[in-house]
Amino acid sequence: MSWEAIIAAVTLFYMFVSGVIGWWTKSISASQKGIADAQTELAKDMKKIEVMLPNEYVKKTDLDQRLSRMERTLDLIMSKLDGKADKE
Repeated sequence: MSWEAIIAAVTLFYMFVSGVIGWWTKSISASQKGIADAQTELAKDMKKIEVMLPNEYVKKTDLDQRLSRMERTLDLIMSKLDGKADKE
């Protein structure tokens, strides 16, 4: 083989490897862009949930306070009913 044929073969091999590496890099870049877009969309959705959360759900401390008031009221009603039952 002559040197020209060897150089041509090496050049073709280099071009092929460069093309494969370029394609691989482009596909990775596209998938990273897709992941970044999905992450941005997720952040927007989380922000919407954070804004909506106080309007849709009750804090545990608020619920505990309301339930304890209801229990006191029910206890008062039960004691009054017991008092009426004792009078009969």
